[in-house]
Amino acid sequence: MSDNKINVGFFYRVLPHYRLPIMEELAKRPEIDLTVLYSKEPSWYSLKTVNPNGRFKSELIEMRAWRLGNQEILYQPDASRLIKSGRFDVVILPGNPRLLSNFPALWAANKQRVGVVWWSLGLMANQSPVTIAIRRWLMHIPDAVVLYTTDERDYFVSRGVPPEKVFIAQNTIDVTAERSAANAWNAELIDDFLAENGLSGKTLFLFCARLRKIKRVDLLLRAMAILLRDRPDIHLVIIGEGELEAELKELSAKLRLDGSISWLGSIYEPQRLAPWYLSSKALVIPTGIGLAAFQSFAYGLPCITTSNRQKQSPEASALLDGYNCLMFEDESIADMAEKMRLLASDRELQQRLSVNARRTMEEEYTVDKMVNGFCEAIRYAKACVSRGC
Repeated sequence: MSDNKINVGFFYRVLPHYRLPIMEELAKRPEIDLTVLYSKEPSWYSLKTVNPNGRFKSELIEMRAWRLGNQEILYQPDASRLIKSGRFDVVILPGNPRLLSNFPALWAANKQRVGVVWWSLGLMANQSPVTIAIRRWLMHIPDAVVLYTTDERDYFVSRGVPPEKVFIAQNTIDVTAERSAANAWNAELIDDFLAENGLSGKTLFLFCARLRKIKRVDLLLRAMAILLRDRPDIHLVIIGEGELEAELKELSAKLRLDGSISWLGSIYEPQRLAPWYLSSKALVIPTGIGLAAFQSFAYGLPCITTSNRQKQSPEASALLDGYNCLMFEDESIADMAEKMRLLASDRELQQRLSVNARRTMEEEYTVDKMVNGFCEAIRYAKACVSRGC
């Protein structure tokens, strides 16, 4: 091991494309010698592992996966062996209670005197009290815990997790590609784009996420039915696929919305996404909004979502009602429709929210800040082992 650097093994279940810039930045930090250990996704995952292709040191390791109803059990059989190998001063483990290899990995790290950083979602939409209790119990075991938000930290600290071991790495994504794609468009090009797609004169709203139950797209479709009674120019663009696609299209037909909705399927390339974001009034995700909010903010597009924080992912802490988003009363289809109507008609409000959305990403939710949180936790875990905590 190097005397000058902290040798870090960062374990991932699945390594998605949006995490590559985070790992690349962490690997650049002069005090860190990083190796990312990641696995291929199970067959039923929509989230796909991507090859880092030399952007940082990495190794593909086996992960076994079983599905029991709507639950999953995961196991990385090489995790304990790698921790015992003597290669790492500190390891970062994904705080998923269903990743059963974490338990022997924690034991191996303790015996090997390797520091452990536990990177975990703390609070998430529709999480059961039992799951929260298990997460809280697990947070007492590692040397350091990394959470996404101060709200999560305050919650778990107030319930007995030692405050000195809890660190914040505000979850974010690198939006360099989105900004570059946005800069390639101007008002004239947007007008031409809308004309080409038969949408000239339409007022667009955007949904861009997986079509999953947690997103409650059904509420959005019912809000559209209300809006169209007096705003026939409103048009909804849906980007994404998922298990509810057929069901939602059936509901759309039942509500007679087919001429007012564009179903575009999955689109991932920023160059193709940019004109849809730039020509819309807001991203509308009724519940379970997560990293999609940051992508939207990168284009200067505000969000509309529920005010019920318990139905949101941790990333929703970046959303401030009246600043970079509008929030509707939970479960109120009428209020959602009203918030959409407000942004469709109030140009000054929409532009103010747009400016603040972009500012949120540029000033608050940066890759640098997220990586700083990991570095603080790594240093603390290393020092804790050295002191014999």
